[in-house]
Amino acid sequence: MNFLGHSFFKEGSSLFLLGNVCGDFYKGLPHTLSLPEEMIEGIKFHRRLDSLTDSTSAVEKAKRALSAYGLYSGIIVDIYYDHFLSKNWQRLKGESLELHCEYLYSEISKNVEYIPAKSRSVVDHMIEENWFENYGDLEFIEKTLSRISRRISRENNVDKSIHNLRDNYSFFQENFFEFWRELEDKINKL
Repeated sequence: MNFLGHSFFKEGSSLFLLGNVCGDFYKGLPHTLSLPEEMIEGIKFHRRLDSLTDSTSAVEKAKRALSAYGLYSGIIVDIYYDHFLSKNWQRLKGESLELHCEYLYSEISKNVEYIPAKSRSVVDHMIEENWFENYGDLEFIEKTLSRISRRISRENNVDKSIHNLRDNYSFFQENFFEFWRELEDKINKL
């Protein structure tokens, strides 16, 4: 699950939300970070959510379908899932994605001092380019996959994975809904 997926679970304070959405920016044990406690709780939730996500059979199925991308298949699945979540936000959340993004970007901007300096440019681009709403657009997903491919220091073909999504759109869409049902079930059991 990528940024948008984490933002779906925005319960709690602004700092909890920031920790949950931007949890990948923080390395190390949460209790060792010099951050407000609410944010640390958000980071812990982010990591629990990642663990739950990775333990679903739907994610394993999607990664097998993308096995040609090796270790990067999980990153690609995260991006695909954010695409389908963006496309189906109203149906799944019962609120406007546009209003959600306005709120989320506002809360992140208010607390930007807690974002690690090396990650601030990512957050700036996220807000300026309105990533969360744009995830619903396949051309934007293609740009996102290309950007990720360039950021990876090793040779990779992540940028080519847009073809898998376009060619197997129905499969990945059905897989996303299978994943979402599994995830909701796991979260309800927490």
